[in-house]
Amino acid sequence: MQAIAVAITNPTRAAANSCSDNTYDGTQYESHAGIINYYDERATMAGHVDKTEENMDAPLISFNIGLDCVYLIGGTTRDTVPTPVLLRSGDVLAMCGESRLAYHGVPKILANTSPAYLTDLDAGNNDVYIFN
Repeated sequence: MQAIAVAITNPTRAAANSCSDNTYDGTQYESHAGIINYYDERATMAGHVDKTEENMDAPLISFNIGLDCVYLIGGTTRDTVPTPVLLRSGDVLAMCGESRLAYHGVPKILANTSPAYLTDLDAGNNDVYIFN
């Protein structure tokens, strides 16, 4: 489990530090909450804006694990035509500054794109622990 914590914390701190158009001090990045959205191959996430966090200056960071997806990011109104971004397993996306309040969503999950080490227990070191 430590490998998972390091894999998530280090890239998110690095992403927070790379937000140049933002007044948020990424060196002080500390996550207060995390939401895990599970998407099967037929799932989508409608365009929305995340507005419930205590610190709206802190970047919104997405860490993609599993299937690749098309991620759309628009502007602060629904009038902006969104830009598609291909997110692959292991990608980290940081929404900073003005983009922190941009509409975003996932219109498409790409089937059969999950790395073997996430789906095949014999494909390498998966940090899988079995207790009897």
